[in-house]
Amino acid sequence: MLPAMLRFLSAAALILAPLTAPLAAAPAPAPVLDPVLQIDLHCAAAFALAAAAQAHGNAAALALPPLAVRGKAFFADVGARAVEQGGMTQEAVRDLLVAEVTAIQHRAAADSDRALAAEAAPCLARLDAAVPDTKSHD
Repeated sequence: MLPAMLRFLSAAALILAPLTAPLAAAPAPAPVLDPVLQIDLHCAAAFALAAAAQAHGNAAALALPPLAVRGKAFFADVGARAVEQGGMTQEAVRDLLVAEVTAIQHRAAADSDRALAAEAAPCLARLDAAVPDTKSHD
């Protein structure tokens, strides 16, 4: 009796799985982000890449101000703001940042050193406004 019941439940699960899977796997609609928040997410990604390049001694990145501490603070602040103001989950913010990092890396493929500095340099005023330099070096 028990094996027959298990076979029935297994068969029922197989039949119902295609009906319920699309509901569970339906992607959430992409949030509409404020243009300022979109720019800040781009800058956060650019600072993360530039800070990593600085840590590896990249000359073009080292021409930028140190970004290990201030860039990380900017990154965290923008991520928190995206969750709070943008109504996004942390996972959605992470996915957006990963996509932006990937986009920057693709644009920088030809000359990564100069392109990375070109991506981060326009963001420096935003960094200074959000995370003022206290003259401590990262």
